[in-house]
Amino acid sequence: MHPTVARGPPRGSYPIATPTPARSGQEARVPVELFPTPLLVGVLFVPFAVAVAGLHVILLKPMMAYLQERKQVSAQARADTERLQTSIQERLQELEAKLAQARAVATAQRSEARARAQEHEEQVLERARKQASRELAQALATLQQERQTASIALQQSAANLSTDIASKVLGRSVSA
Repeated sequence: MHPTVARGPPRGSYPIATPTPARSGQEARVPVELFPTPLLVGVLFVPFAVAVAGLHVILLKPMMAYLQERKQVSAQARADTERLQTSIQERLQELEAKLAQARAVATAQRSEARARAQEHEEQVLERARKQASRELAQALATLQQERQTASIALQQSAANLSTDIASKVLGRSVSA
């Protein structure tokens, strides 16, 4: 048999760390254990598991429920918005169609009113022309009558004047 060489602690047993003696001018060092004991892991895992379970019940479940509800409300709001947009578009198209129809009716009424106004204008102008023609004919007749009256008056006046001139020139009374 070979002499047993000390290789460190046997597996499964972990020695308690003891400080290494310090050399002159240095501090003592404590060796670091990289692998904790299973009992320590179990003891530390229990509060961790309780905390995770508590957080799951207290925070995670309500938060997930809230987020799911919010997602549903958002989806419903989007659906309502799209439905309203569609409804608004349909109503807008109806209104545009009614507006186009109203414009067509207004254009037809304007054309009809313009035609009636032109017809009325022509009637008024025709009556005015007839009235002007009558007044012109009456004025011409009056003028002709006054001209004849003035001509007769001038002839009589010329005859009287010539008789008066002849009487004065001859010095005696002359009759025509």
